[in-house]
Parts: sequence; C-alpha cells; structure tokens
Amino acid sequence: MKDGFTMPAPSTPEGPGDGVSLSSSRRALLARRLAYRPPLAEGAPALQDAPGPEDAAPPIDEFPLSAGQERVWFLQRFDPSDASFNIFVTERLRGPLDTGALGRALDAIVARHGTLRTRFRGEGRPVQQVMPATPLPVEHLDLSALPAADRERRARELVAERTNRPFDLGRAPLLRVSLIRLSAREHVLCLVVHHIVADGWSLTVLYRELATLYEAFREGLPSPLPELPLQYADHVRAPRDDEAAGLAYWKERLAGLPTLDLPADRPRPAVRTSRGDVHVLRVPLEVAEGVERVARAHRCTPFMTLLAAYEVLLCRHTGQAGFAVGTSIAGRADPDLEPVIGFFSSTLVLRADLDGDPSFADLLRRVRKDALGAYGHQAVPFERLLPELRIPRDLSRTPLFQTMFIQQNQADTGHGRLALGGLEVEPFDPGFRYSKMDLSVDVTRDAEGLFAAFTYNTDLFDAPAIARLARRYERVLRSVVADPAERVSRLSFLPPDEREEITRA
Repeated sequence: MKDGFTMPAPSTPEGPGDGVSLSSSRRALLARRLAYRPPLAEGAPALQDAPGPEDAAPPIDEFPLSAGQERVWFLQRFDPSDASFNIFVTERLRGPLDTGALGRALDAIVARHGTLRTRFRGEGRPVQQVMPATPLPVEHLDLSALPAADRERRARELVAERTNRPFDLGRAPLLRVSLIRLSAREHVLCLVVHHIVADGWSLTVLYRELATLYEAFREGLPSPLPELPLQYADHVRAPRDDEAAGLAYWKERLAGLPTLDLPADRPRPAVRTSRGDVHVLRVPLEVAEGVERVARAHRCTPFMTLLAAYEVLLCRHTGQAGFAVGTSIAGRADPDLEPVIGFFSSTLVLRADLDGDPSFADLLRRVRKDALGAYGHQAVPFERLLPELRIPRDLSRTPLFQTMFIQQNQADTGHGRLALGGLEVEPFDPGFRYSKMDLSVDVTRDAEGLFAAFTYNTDLFDAPAIARLARRYERVLRSVVADPAERVSRLSFLPPDEREEITRA
C-alpha cells in the first residue's frame, strides 16, 4: 500500500496508466501487434511464460473483464516488460516468526479470494478465469550465513528484483511471496500482486486477514473469518446504472482542458516511459493539524484542503491557472464488497481553476464544488471518457491529466503496519522504480503528521528538482495554515533557503 516505503506502489497503480481507449476499432487495429511479443532488452527481467501447474486443471469460473481491468490488460500486453502495475507489501519482521502459520494463512487467503487465483486469457476480447485453490508457492531465501552488512545489501537487491519484475497475466496466481531470512529472529516479507486483481484497499484487506489468520493458526485454531458475501465475479457481472447523464457532465466539465506543462530537467521523450523514483516528504504534526482546522472552518475535507494547496503549488510552479489533477476513489459502493480483494478503484479527473488570483479560501470553495460534482458522477468509468471526449492521442504524455494527488487514510489503509502477533513490523524499502505519471503525490496522515511520497518520471526530472518541489509544497501548506484568506499569488511559496539563494543572486 502507500505506506512507509510501501506507499509509492500503488501508489502509481491507482492511476489511469496510459488512459488507452479500448474501442473496437483500436482493438482491430492493434490485434496483430498485441499477439507478437518482441524480445526484452538486455538485462530486463524474464517473463514467466512457462506453463504453471494450474494449467493441468480447468478453471472453475470464467467471466469478462471490468472496464478498468481491460485498460490494464491492454497496457500490459502492449509492453509485457512493464512492471508499473505491480503493488506490494515489503516489511521487516523482527521476532519469533512461525513460518508454518504464515504459509497456512497465505493459503487460506488465496483460497478465500478468487481474484488471487485468476488468470487472463484471450486476445481481442480477453476473459478472466478463476482456478481451483492450490497451496501458494512461497519463495524462501536464506541470507543468514552472510556477514551482517552483506545480508542487508543483498536483501534490498532481492526485494527490488521482485517488486520490479513483471507478471505474465496468462498464469495464476498473479501474486508472489518471498520470505528472506536474515537471522533466526529477523526476516523480510516481500509480497507482490498485479493491479489487475487488486488495489490499495485490497492490500488493507490482505493486511487484516493475514494478521487474523496468522494469530489463529499460530494458536492451533481454525480460521475465524466469516464466509465472503460476494466475490469479484459478482461485481463484474452486476448490472450497471445508465451512464448517459454522467457522460454529459464530464463532457461539459472537461471540455477544452489545458495540458499541464511541468518544467522538466530534460526534453520530453516522444514516447512516454514509466521509469521512476520516489522522494519522501515529512510534514510536522502541527502543520497537519492546522490543515485540518482550515478544512473544518471552510466545510471541506482535509483531502480538499491538501489538494487545493497542491493546485497552488502547481500554479506557482508552472504559471498556469487551469489544468487537471487525477485522483483515485475506492469504487466499493456496496458494503458487501468491502472485504473482497479485487480491482475496484477508479479514477476521477478534477479540474483546477485558479483564474483571477483567488484567495485560498475562495479556491477551497471551487475545489469543494468540483470534488463534490466528480463524486456525484463517479459511476462513469474513466475508460469510457476518453473516446467520448475525442482527445488527440499524444504518446509523449498521459491524456487528460499528467499528475495525480491521492490522500490515504491511515485508519483505512493500516499505513503499512502489518500486525503479526509477537513480531515487530516495520516498512522495508521495496526499491520500486516505476511511475505511471509525470508526477504523483500520495499523502497519508499518521500520528507524526503528514507523510507525502512524490513519485516522478526520471526521464523528465532529476531528484533535486523534485526535492525542491516537495519543500515548496510544505511551504504552501504552512502559508495556508497561517492565513487562508491570502491570495494565491501572495502565499509564501519558496522555503527560506531558496529565498536566500535568490536574494544573493
């Protein structure tokens, strides 16, 4: 999830990817190309194309893909070496780990959720097939014989290799687990799952079920989890509401949408890549509490306030008063779907409007209205918007928006804190190096304040540039807390050290 060093994963994967329209004409045009898989570049991780043991048994269910799954399937087939849709849990476990109980807990979760036993077959119109439950292979790696410094280095290499390795969507499960033994009382757990069968909320479900089952099996007790009321297949097969009114709203709201032109450190490639990195920003508790006070005073959520501050940052950084920001929603309107692992999340497009140099309070009112309108029309899948809006295709950038802003709620996500009885758990650096956007920001509120992960495309930006941008975001937040009545153009934007450099120059 987007937690600790784990936060950037889904990070990325909760976004719209390339935003490719899956119209029938595009399918026909690219069908032959999709059927051909070019050799990977030297040094790229090998694909897992060999038949798996599950191929000997027939599937127990087969059904179409959801709109979001179709888009991810298309992009993964278009570039099989792309691992940017991987999401993961990487945790250091200290204490007496019961590996048997952990393995049984993982097997029970895979048996419980059909998505974790699903493969994807077909060409122009793929289907997903749920396979019978079988024990989940867990990779055990023992580094305990190495010197301490070498153990740590090698563990980081092994985890990075696994989080950055692509999946073959034609093989189940689209979940792999590695357990690295550093010593008798220290392990690293690396769990990687493809976004086509899970989302950020799903990792929360996995955290909770793994903790519950591990504790029960460690004590020799049966599973205490109730039977799931629904499976992901039920969600895909459910009838959808009429989207006509929603499409009309989005066509009007997003007409003439400007492209966000973030100043880059090098020219934009003709074809956008997914190479990325992450910069982490910690915002102190007093600033986080101030943001919440401003939100309450203006009848807004903290997300709206943090988003408005991000729009101020982008406006001041680019000089643009209008642009779009993407965000993610859970997409689980039915409470019976809340305990289900699957790809439910969807993308919303929020239109920033800073024309006329409004005060931050006035900007908040605009952001609130825009967000509530988007929430009210969220039933229209992002994938349906692109063909309706007839946006010219530009391979160098994502359509509609080039940046995302997502707030994660610690109470909902667990903030990377996998609780296994008798163990001390802390995040372990996943070494993930992908970004689906030019720039995306994931913010989590925890007991220490705000944790913000700035995930960026390394073909466009250097690390120092993103570090400066992150510091400027903190400065904007401090300015907003100090005086929300101040106009956008007068909000303090540069940290003190940058102001001093400019003054000296």
